[in-house]
Amino acid sequence: MKILIWILIAALIVAHHDFWNWESDQIFFGFMPIGLVYHVGISIAAALVWAIACTFAWPKGVDQFDDQLEANMKSDFGGDRGDRVDGAQS
Repeated sequence: MKILIWILIAALIVAHHDFWNWESDQIFFGFMPIGLVYHVGISIAAALVWAIACTFAWPKGVDQFDDQLEANMKSDFGGDRGDRVDGAQS
């Protein structure tokens, strides 16, 4: 799955350089130039690829490490990360 995500990222990088729309006078919805519509599509595609990457290729165990680190911070310093060092509440 990670290889597929890297391929999708590479495809987005290549597709981002849309030199074929520079000279087009085509307008969508009566006000949006084709280049802007194209970049809206690229942005939505990038968001989808990022969602797929986070869902299927995120490393396992990262969240447990963060939970352990937070528990250690609470036990070492006697409170949440937001507590001040001198013990006064902020």
